[in-house]
Amino acid sequence: MKVYIAVWEHKHGTDMSVHREYEGAKETLRQWAKDTLEEWNWENDEDNEYTTWLQDLDGAVDNWHEIANWECMDIRGPHEVGK
Repeated sequence: MKVYIAVWEHKHGTDMSVHREYEGAKETLRQWAKDTLEEWNWENDEDNEYTTWLQDLDGAVDNWHEIANWECMDIRGPHEVGK
């Protein structure tokens, strides 16, 4: 079986989530980005960069290193497991 690992390296450590499909890993990265951007935009200011990125979560994931000061969101794999 092949698996994909969603990885978020940040100042508090590394979060990982294992998925059977690439799209599942990508959705995890989108959700992590969404949750974090919503937290950073706690005042619901519609005229800031966080609101803009919330409308383009794929773009946010792809540019996370710039948005979050060089933190990293990535998908690793596929990795073969279970043989």
